[in-house]
Amino acid sequence: MIDLSKKKVLIYGYGLFECFLAMRMARDFKEVMLYTPWKGSYPLPTKNLIGTGLPGVTKVDDFFAEVDGSDLICFFDVGDGDLQQSLRAQGKRVLGAGTADILENDRVGFKKVLESVGLPVGPYQVAKGMDALHAALKAEKDKWVKVSKYRGITETFHHKDYRYTLPRLDQIATRLGAYRNEQEFMIEDPIPGVECGDDRFMCNGKPLPIATYGFEIKDQAYLCKAMPVEEMPVPVRQVADALAPVYQEHNVCSMMSSEIRIGADKKPYFTDQCSRAGSPPSELMSELYSNFSEILWAIAGGEMVTPKPIAKYAAEVLIKSEMAPTDWVPMDFDVKDLDRLKMRNLCGIDVDAGDGKKKRQFYYIPQDGGTIIGGAIGFGDTREEAQLEALRSAEKLQCEESHYDTTVFDQYEEELAKAEKFGLGKF
Repeated sequence: MIDLSKKKVLIYGYGLFECFLAMRMARDFKEVMLYTPWKGSYPLPTKNLIGTGLPGVTKVDDFFAEVDGSDLICFFDVGDGDLQQSLRAQGKRVLGAGTADILENDRVGFKKVLESVGLPVGPYQVAKGMDALHAALKAEKDKWVKVSKYRGITETFHHKDYRYTLPRLDQIATRLGAYRNEQEFMIEDPIPGVECGDDRFMCNGKPLPIATYGFEIKDQAYLCKAMPVEEMPVPVRQVADALAPVYQEHNVCSMMSSEIRIGADKKPYFTDQCSRAGSPPSELMSELYSNFSEILWAIAGGEMVTPKPIAKYAAEVLIKSEMAPTDWVPMDFDVKDLDRLKMRNLCGIDVDAGDGKKKRQFYYIPQDGGTIIGGAIGFGDTREEAQLEALRSAEKLQCEESHYDTTVFDQYEEELAKAEKFGLGKF
């Protein structure tokens, strides 16, 4: 077994997952360095300060200056597959989805991939430009609208009625500016049923033998359980088996997640590929497996290893702040609780405590991407135990500007009953 305490890690990323993953890895590796892209004609501290002042993490300003001295280079997000390929060509040990980022970033192209491997695809249409999008949505109700590549423009949204959607369309048009009639939008029909997904570690496109399978309440909570991949529900295995050659073609060495809707016909409709760590479930995965760091080291080198879960069930409640899109959100916590509190875009800055002494103050740094600032996680031999621990973990965060749903796990009773009805078995 490799002695990770003698190895140096360099992480390249944007802050969504990298802060809490870097602190988790710092418990096992000799040094963990974090680089966030920040350079440009008019650099901003909000990009460069992500990861500064975190326990066990060394923040660096120059990525390439640290490459040669690093034993492992990690990419937990999408968008830098070309850089990963270049580093691998130089013989570097690299964790990342590589060219598989296109499966997430090109949503129309992904539909064609699904068709090519024989998986069902629900009805959809493509509208090029805002004028075409307006025309399509005027004529339709109850649709889902998605964009490829430029997801900073808008996340997926539900179109119920044109009158209600119009303000959002105006906002999107403003963001697009002169590009307003060039951007492509994918408009999907809803698929009545239940949504589930699985979260795996991939080694050269092949899954490690243990993974998680679970259910997300969008932007509120996640509940999953660890199990052998061959024991996953049949619809989930159907998707994984069909796409196995695609993942192997892209040589994926990374964390991967799926979002699958099981329709009334009990067929699995793969709605969204997550070719990154994902949030959720990376918060959970970082602590669910006692050998998390060993897993990352192994798959980056093309080596299979068996994940070792500490519990059967894992739960996460997402924490939000209305200040997050525009303002720095101050927060306090005991550093020892960071094994259960996983915060995004985090930094620590020494400030005047009012008594002439300096105090390390932690902040969520405002970024585009909504109101979620982190998640609280829990584990247990039953889902009730995991859910309770997640809620207790959330209580440990001291942040006046944050909130989370204390009753969110009550919603799972109906969802899990529906899942059993739709052929997913008892959770």
